[in-house]
Amino acid sequence: AGPKRLFLMDPTFNLNRERAGRILRFIARNNRHKSTVHTEIKAELLDEGLTELLAEAGVRVVEVGVQSTDPEVLKTANRAYDLKKLGETVQLLARKKVDVILQLIAGLPGDDYEGVKKSIDWCISQRPMSTVVFPFFLLPGTHFHRHSKRYGIKADPNPNYYVFKSKGFTYAEILSAITLGRHTTALYHEGFGLLLYFLESHLGLRGSEFVERWAQWVGERNETHAGLGLQTLYKLLRQFLTTYCKEEGIDCPSTLEVARYCYYMQKANTGNLSVGRNGRNAPHS
Repeated sequence: AGPKRLFLMDPTFNLNRERAGRILRFIARNNRHKSTVHTEIKAELLDEGLTELLAEAGVRVVEVGVQSTDPEVLKTANRAYDLKKLGETVQLLARKKVDVILQLIAGLPGDDYEGVKKSIDWCISQRPMSTVVFPFFLLPGTHFHRHSKRYGIKADPNPNYYVFKSKGFTYAEILSAITLGRHTTALYHEGFGLLLYFLESHLGLRGSEFVERWAQWVGERNETHAGLGLQTLYKLLRQFLTTYCKEEGIDCPSTLEVARYCYYMQKANTGNLSVGRNGRNAPHS
């Protein structure tokens, strides 16, 4: 039957454009079983030609390390890029039916909890397949490891080298940012990415603050996403949305209808992490 999925786990897969092109053309020629391909890319280096090759090779999911949307934080991390260009690349990938997972890091020096929220808001505005917030690891041999004192970094000396403090971040704030990220990812995973986008783009609200309040509401009821199941999650989300809409003075029927759409799309596509789950096939209004 052949493999259903092929993973190319190289965070700098397209750093060498020529090499990446050769690999993609090889996969396109030899992918007899129509396996779906999942890879990591540096989106700021992607152009339309290579995007075409990704699609031809059967690449359906790419992971993009955004890390932060704060220019100063990125400069400190030697990851400076044009955020506008990155957003354009994400949209280009979407037009080629390639799902994008946007990745952030909580705890980078110079960033803070509010900065992570702003980064999550930007990611939501791009309508990705998912947004994930990872902890910051102080890996031996890296720039931050060599200059940890300069950046106020405190970390576990043992693998996985978790950072629990850095310039701008306390331990409690890092945990809060990771928790916020976990709840954001869970909503995407259960198919409610379009709801977050709707709140931002149509109602002018911050998706990160919605998730923040949702996480608090769920926590007060001693509930967790794990083990809830789609139906129970949807029931709880409708309860929360009814209260949330009243407090924010926003259009409750429309918001509940978007949540309902997400629920039925997810129910129809259970187990299929596709763009349709998060609303890319939904009509724009």
